[in-house]
Order: sequence, then C-alpha cells, then structure tokens
Amino acid sequence: MRLLVRGLLLAGVASPAFAGDIDSSWLRGSSSFPADPPPFQRWNGFYGGGQVGADFNGIDFRNVVGNSITTIQGLDANFSGIPLSNFPHLTNMDSKGISYGGFVGYNYQIDDIVLGFELNFNRATLTGSIADVESHGYYVSANSSLYKTTFNVITSASAAAAEYGTIRVRGGWAYGNFLPYMFAGVSLGQVNTTGSVNVNYQGTIVPLSGTGPPTIGGSWTEANINHGKWLAGFDVGLGIDYAVTRNIFVRGEAEYLQLADQNDIRTSVVSVRAGAGLKF
Repeated sequence: MRLLVRGLLLAGVASPAFAGDIDSSWLRGSSSFPADPPPFQRWNGFYGGGQVGADFNGIDFRNVVGNSITTIQGLDANFSGIPLSNFPHLTNMDSKGISYGGFVGYNYQIDDIVLGFELNFNRATLTGSIADVESHGYYVSANSSLYKTTFNVITSASAAAAEYGTIRVRGGWAYGNFLPYMFAGVSLGQVNTTGSVNVNYQGTIVPLSGTGPPTIGGSWTEANINHGKWLAGFDVGLGIDYAVTRNIFVRGEAEYLQLADQNDIRTSVVSVRAGAGLKF
C-alpha cells in the first residue's frame, strides 16, 4: 500500500510539468522565428535635395562665321575667287567652373529594381569668347587694271550660360544601403551668344597695268546676337545614392549635357557633383 500511495503522488506532481512544456503553436500554423528583413533599402516615394559640382565646359566656335562670310562674299565682285571662308581659324574652347542647385524626384521600386524620374536645376558659370584676325594678299583684276590687294577677315564670338536643368528618367539597383543608377533625359539651358565677322580689303593699282582708279576697297560686317534664349538638348550620366538613415541619403554622380546650336555655336558640359537629399 505504501508503494501505491507514493506512485500516485509522483504522477500528480509530474503531469502539470509535462503539459506545460509542450509547445502546441505548430498546431495553429504559427512560427516562433521572425521573417528576415529584405537585404536592401527601400527607395520608393518622393525625394528632394541639394548639390554642388565642378563643371568642365566645352564651346565649339568652329562654324560660327561660315554663313556670314558666304553672305558678304556675294556683295562684291572683287571677292570672286578669293577663299574667304578659309581665313578664320576659330576653334573649340574649354573652361571650368562651379555649379550648384537642387533636385526633386520620385522612385518606384520592384524588389531591388528602382525606376523613377527626376527634375534637376543648376546655376552655372559657363563662359567663353574668341577672336581671330587673318590677312592674305592677292592680285585682283578690276576696272581693266590689276591691283595688288590685301583681304582681311576679322571674326569674334562669345557664349555664356547662367543656368541649366534636366528632365531625367533613371533606373537603378538597390544593394544594401547603396543605389547605383543610370539616367538619361532632356536638357534645357539659357545661353547668350554673339557672333561677328568683318571682311574688308584694300588694293593698289599695279603700275602700267591699266588706267583704273589708283585704289579699290570696301568693308562689310555681319553680326548675330541672342540673349536669354532657352535651348534644348540631351543629357546622360551615372550616379550612386547611399542611405545614411531611412530618410536621409547622400549621392555622387557624373553627367554629360549638350545643348542645341545657337548662332552656329555648340555648348556642352561635363559635370561631377555631390549632393544630399531627404526621402519622404
């Protein structure tokens, strides 16, 4: 009898402990392990920020005076056979400066792929000017006489842009806190340009060559000035954003931008910049 009582007491003490130790959560389809967070930052939504950069500007002046010289050459018969269009030696000009501005945009994210659009605006210091004087001597037949004549072509041009902007589409790949991306779009810039060409000549009669006037000559000028006109073009580039926190990010990017010709002057910008932004 004593052994039976001891066995009943042990069974009564042990049964609640065994029941409490059994985890029945698997019967309800639940798990005790939380889901792993995604291995990349969420970039979707609106964002905006500011930036500063170094601009390397290119200004192509090579074609600036061609049309003006062609017009002038048709105004005097003494230009016949004179290769005036070969006189000017205007070239490309490079300059550099600082730009600063801001950006706003929107991202749409599918897993680790990020697509979006962005508006970008910058104040710039693109400026350049060039001038050239060329003189060549020819013998000209006029007034039934022969003249020893010097032809001069004086050319000058300038370009300046105070601001430019872009409308971009971009695509990137989210990797951890990084977002490397590519972009392309339409560029807009307010460019001031001037172009001027003066053609003049002076000839002296060759002795005993005829009975015409002792000298011949003339001077003509063509000028084109455009101020405050907005020009369209294109831009392409690469960049990378880095999420410092959930809502704050920094970025670096490189951009090539080109604008349409004005007065036969073409402008382009290579910009390297850094910025910071806020994601809403």
